Amino acid sequence: MADKHTVFLAEHLSGSLSKKVSKGVLWVTVSTICTRVLNIASVIILARLLAPEDFGLMAISMAIVSFSQGTTQTGFESALIQKQKNPANFLNTAWSFELVRYMILFMVIFLAAPLLASFFNEPRAVTILRVISFSLVFCKIHSTSNTESDKGRTLNPIKVEHQIR
Repeated sequence: MADKHTVFLAEHLSGSLSKKVSKGVLWVTVSTICTRVLNIASVIILARLLAPEDFGLMAISMAIVSFSQGTTQTGFESALIQKQKNPANFLNTAWSFELVRYMILFMVIFLAAPLLASFFNEPRAVTILRVISFSLVFCKIHSTSNTESDKGRTLNPIKVEHQIR
């Protein structure tokens, strides 16, 4: 049978954990909402600045790039956050792998741009696809040690990282 101290400690820890989870969910929700609002605002601004044909070209290009990113996600960030012991050994590998992934995506989209543009029957999309695909190389050139700091964060000071696409 558990003594009073053990029962009190278990109740205290579960209450503390519950508070941390609640705060984490709140901040993640706020961050997600802010990201969505900024994405919608950027689309509205682009729609006002560009002619309808040009906006369509951008939509085609961004859909292709987003699809390619989504279908090749590795899950390294989640794995590093969940890794309990010494993920520092894997940070360089994860960073290198992500860099290679984005370089391959760049080359595939760059080389396939004429084919993709012909699929949409829009030859002007070739140049836009090639320029946007070049930005993929710089997309994830950030330190994976940011992921390690995310692991220890209690999400009180929100770190808003937005990629407006």
